[in-house]
Amino acid sequence: MKWITYLGIFIVLAVLSEPATSEIYKWVDENGKVHFSDKPPATDNVETLDEQELADCTSSYTNVSIDSAVNLSSELVIYTTTSCRFCEKAKRYFDENQIAYLEKNIDKSKVYKREFEQRGGKGVPTILWKDKVMRGFSVTGFEKTYLAGSE
Repeated sequence: MKWITYLGIFIVLAVLSEPATSEIYKWVDENGKVHFSDKPPATDNVETLDEQELADCTSSYTNVSIDSAVNLSSELVIYTTTSCRFCEKAKRYFDENQIAYLEKNIDKSKVYKREFEQRGGKGVPTILWKDKVMRGFSVTGFEKTYLAGSE
């Protein structure tokens, strides 16, 4: 009889510890105002974000607001994982050199992970800038790519 009680407690704890993952919808209305909602709008021009993506847009680490994150999405993007030391090195370099970037942590976001895999991602960091892709990170390699593309 005790094992049934323990099994019941285990099941309740397992269900309660399941991470909540809901999607957030982002769209721009006819006046150019950006909207966020947990319910899809009745428009075709909608972007789906998960809660981690929304949190990343306002991350204190990247010091990026939601509005500027929208603009950065076509600029420099770095796919990372939580425990990647080369990802940390790249982000530190970007911060020290005031290079704006949008971090997409594939450990924290199913949407980012799917996007990363669809782009053929194999390892992190993967850095996208304009039409260039850099896998891994070195200051020399990045500066060569970054400076060559900014001329």
